[in-house]
Amino acid sequence: MRRLPPAAGAGFMRRTGRWAAVGIGVLLVWAASAEADEPTTLEEVTVTATKEKGPKGPFLPDVAGTHIYAGKKTTTTALAQFPAIQQNNYRQAFSQTPGLLLSEQYNRGNLHVNYRGIGDPHEGQDLLIMKDGLPIVFDRLGYSTVYYQPPLEAVERVELIRGGGALLYGPQPGPVLNFVTYDPPADRALTASTQHTVGSFGTYNTFNRVGGTDGPLGYLAYHYHNHSNGPRANENYDINGGSTQATLTQTPGASWTLAVDAHESEHHEPGRLTKAQYETDRRQTLRPHDRLEIGRYAAVLTHERTISDRTRATLAVFGNYFDRFSLRRTSNTSTQNNLDRRETKAGGVEGRLRHDYDAFGGTQTWTLGGTFSYADSPRTQDRSASGTYPSEQGARIFQFDYRTIYGALFGEHRFAFGKLSVVPGVRVDLLGQRVKEDFNTGKTSPLHNLNEFSAVPLVGLGLQYELAGGHQLYGNVSQSFKPAQFDDLAPSGNNTLPATSLDEGKAWTYEAGVRGTPTPWTSYDASLFLTDYDSYFGTVTVGSNTQRQNVGRARYSGVDVGGAVDLLGWLKMAHLGALKLFGSVSLLSAEFVEGPLKNGEPAFAPDHLLRVGTAYQHPRWGKLALSGTFVGDHYWADNNAAGSTGTTGIPEYGVWDLTGEVFLWPAAAAKGSGATALWPGRAALLVGINNLLDETYYSRVRSDGIEPVPGRSYYAGMRVEF
Repeated sequence: MRRLPPAAGAGFMRRTGRWAAVGIGVLLVWAASAEADEPTTLEEVTVTATKEKGPKGPFLPDVAGTHIYAGKKTTTTALAQFPAIQQNNYRQAFSQTPGLLLSEQYNRGNLHVNYRGIGDPHEGQDLLIMKDGLPIVFDRLGYSTVYYQPPLEAVERVELIRGGGALLYGPQPGPVLNFVTYDPPADRALTASTQHTVGSFGTYNTFNRVGGTDGPLGYLAYHYHNHSNGPRANENYDINGGSTQATLTQTPGASWTLAVDAHESEHHEPGRLTKAQYETDRRQTLRPHDRLEIGRYAAVLTHERTISDRTRATLAVFGNYFDRFSLRRTSNTSTQNNLDRRETKAGGVEGRLRHDYDAFGGTQTWTLGGTFSYADSPRTQDRSASGTYPSEQGARIFQFDYRTIYGALFGEHRFAFGKLSVVPGVRVDLLGQRVKEDFNTGKTSPLHNLNEFSAVPLVGLGLQYELAGGHQLYGNVSQSFKPAQFDDLAPSGNNTLPATSLDEGKAWTYEAGVRGTPTPWTSYDASLFLTDYDSYFGTVTVGSNTQRQNVGRARYSGVDVGGAVDLLGWLKMAHLGALKLFGSVSLLSAEFVEGPLKNGEPAFAPDHLLRVGTAYQHPRWGKLALSGTFVGDHYWADNNAAGSTGTTGIPEYGVWDLTGEVFLWPAAAAKGSGATALWPGRAALLVGINNLLDETYYSRVRSDGIEPVPGRSYYAGMRVEF
């Protein structure tokens, strides 16, 4: 892997194993010495954690922490109900989340997803993707690409917040996808685990974790490494990283948490194929040396405080460094390559306040918050000399100076009138973007130099009514928006005009539905939705030049239905474990209603997306899961044209995955530890078959071709917990 600059912590990939070993060793020695010291009797102190427990069911609670979720459509999926997910298989992680469309590639480090057909799923640019409530995108305003996700072994649950998600967290027309990671184990001073699996295409994955709580201090650290040779030549990848979290309970009503992440990945790219090349040999390689490298280093310091029995606050200070480097051939037959580098140094602060009070015969809640961040994101591109591919030396082609300043003020109020909740919300986002083109050897037109500022007000209203028997009616109407990206404001090509009149894309989402958990063993959610997305970005011709402008409007409407039932709970046979049947379907109608693409169909908007499956879980013997994903055919480009790829769309497909986790030498869980706690003294055998029926399909197409999805693959391994 190419060495990252000193600011990125060069050499982390080579040393990450040593860091993890040293860190785990220090923690083990510290814990052992704590137990070995001569005991001292102190005055008894009772410590109460301030952090609320996660949701008990498939929906987020009405109010949690400093957030209001009442009147919003939410889905939460606890990953512990499935066998341990390997290789970041998002088909399995999203198996109970309707509407999320995956654009799959073999690279396990990047997440490509959209929701209900909104936007190109390439690197998830039209959703706001977060880890533990804070964005993990490259640059929130100018380059909202996702190049990092926490390993799924570290994720406790996946949350999806529609409608008013933008009022809670900020930009993007799609919903909020939040990966919530585990907290330090609270019921013991030390616990550790190590997991290793091997599989098809030379795959090797390992995940190692240590954590515990001793008095007021809780800690959790993990290290991960993923490697594969890939099904095609030059499709190998290496992923290394780790995270450390320490939580100090200062008082029964106040705590501090420091989390530090480090991640590096190298992904090789064999090249996309035309339809004819795909049908001839979908395993052929056109680009034998192309690759993409990512480095991410981040730290978050969070303070949670209960000010009174009715008021609580959170404050988070965060900073991160992203580095993205790619070496890519200028064409499939070229002897030159481009060396493209983007960096982001960013930092910010976010504060939230919640207050409860009594009025109108019930408890009312309001929340207020604000956030501010700054990002410096330069970009350069060099080009190697003719005949030197894959050289890492080249002459500078262009250089951009990108900077963003982002701020927001937001608030919501939950008015409770008996069984009825009314939740109005408002948010004002303040956007400042600087785009300066320092030089560009490929341009004869003037260089770009823009300083853009805008204020974007958003409003929303949620309604919720409690029915008898654990059912709820809910409705929501909310605004969201998409900020212009750096490449929208100032493309690097010749004869391009700056986008001086480019407004933010605006969306209104309307949703109404019914959901419930009428029994402990059943849940369901069904809704009708409409998203009206105006001011689409597009490229238009202005004289002899091109310019990015707001060119169109699209509407997305449909039905979401999902549910689950535990058959053994229904049959009053819970002593045999839990046997859950689950399924969801999203039916979608999407159409451009204004602009040059009028009457056409937006890309990546299949008319149906079906997920079904079953998961069995026994507390002593193991877990088994079978899940299927079925996607209708759809276009890959908004103009519904084939371009040079030879295909206008993506044919329908269906994929099954079968995974298992067999507990060896079962041991009883610690008292009160819950389903997601670590199990002392337990070993588990991990097995799985991805793409069980060896479906031949592809789900990812871009302007330069198709990315094949591998056929059937296998893995097996073991996890040991201490």
